[in-house]
Amino acid sequence: MSVKIENVAIGPESWRNRTLRGIKMSEDIIKRSLKHASNRQSADPAPFMREFLIRLTNDEILKYFRELREVVVKLRQAVECINSEIVTMTRYQDKLHKELDFLRKDIVVNRESRRMRKTRPLAEQDRDGADDLLNAENKHLWNSKKVLEVQLRNVQDMLQTFEKSRQLLHANLHERSRALDLTNKSAVLTNQLTQKTRPTTADPRFENLQCATVCPPEACTPSCDTALKEVQDITAEAAKVRNEVDRMLSRVTKLNNAAHDSVNKGLLKKLAESTHLMQHLSMCNGQNRMALQRSQTLYDKTDWSRNHLLRDSYLTCRERYNRPLVTLFQKHAGTYLPGSTEINAANQNMLNSLAQTTHNLDLLNLSKLNLQNDLRSKSAAVKIDGDALRFRRNRASHKWPIDAHF
Repeated sequence: MSVKIENVAIGPESWRNRTLRGIKMSEDIIKRSLKHASNRQSADPAPFMREFLIRLTNDEILKYFRELREVVVKLRQAVECINSEIVTMTRYQDKLHKELDFLRKDIVVNRESRRMRKTRPLAEQDRDGADDLLNAENKHLWNSKKVLEVQLRNVQDMLQTFEKSRQLLHANLHERSRALDLTNKSAVLTNQLTQKTRPTTADPRFENLQCATVCPPEACTPSCDTALKEVQDITAEAAKVRNEVDRMLSRVTKLNNAAHDSVNKGLLKKLAESTHLMQHLSMCNGQNRMALQRSQTLYDKTDWSRNHLLRDSYLTCRERYNRPLVTLFQKHAGTYLPGSTEINAANQNMLNSLAQTTHNLDLLNLSKLNLQNDLRSKSAAVKIDGDALRFRRNRASHKWPIDAHF
């Protein structure tokens, strides 16, 4: 650095030269001192060794605390993941409980339907397609119940595994958090201080100098590694369990609805068949009553005709065979009158007709009783089947308490 002084016309020259010589001497001394310091830095770096080691030590400490904070963050994220998985598994558990409750109600409905159909008249208790459908539905419902109970046990086992894993994570997180609480606050601020740079003329031997610790601390302990790996494993297993539960729930719901609809359709078909037969029975019963009335009329007319033919009280004097003219004629030999023979033959025909009509009346009355009994049985069976169908439709919504039915 040199100082330029403008020419001064007032002050003496000796006074000015004396000041300039002092400035020149100071500049020379500054240059020599800087050159000496630079030479000493290149030849002897000992004055900077302590600062260099402090920086390496701080870097190692900050690296450890940084890794420790990363481990704590990972553990907290793992705990959050476990909590979300527990919430999701709890929802799946509720779904399974709800579906099992529906299955129990369906089993009760099936049992009550079969019990109601057993109250039909004896003539209508022959095994039919509706009975087969109800039995098949009952077996399917029990099988579905067993399948969902297995899935429920798997979900409950997963919840217990999640709880154990969460306890292990909490223990490791508590331990690592305590280690993190021991962090020196001044060390946190070390990274914020401006680091002094060493001269570029320093000894290159210290460029690759590293700080080797005797027993370096581990930010992520083996217990933490085990806990984090366990979280990954059980999370993957939980995803498989959820997929299986979804698949089984969808399958069971679809099959249960199909079985319920098939039973209802079977009952409807049985009702239609019974109603159709009742209509034919009603028509046949009417025809039977008409035939019975006609046969009874024929019997009455035949009996009335026979009574008029045989009884004298119903005959006039000229119609009687004991009138005087006939009595006198029969006294002659070889005489034959055809009226008596034909009357006897007509009487025998009317007797035969009365017997046949009586037999027909008995058969018609028996058929009438059979038709009426069959009609009453069909009517009772239709009512019971209709009650069972309405019962199944009313209980299909599952919005009713099961109480102690199961």
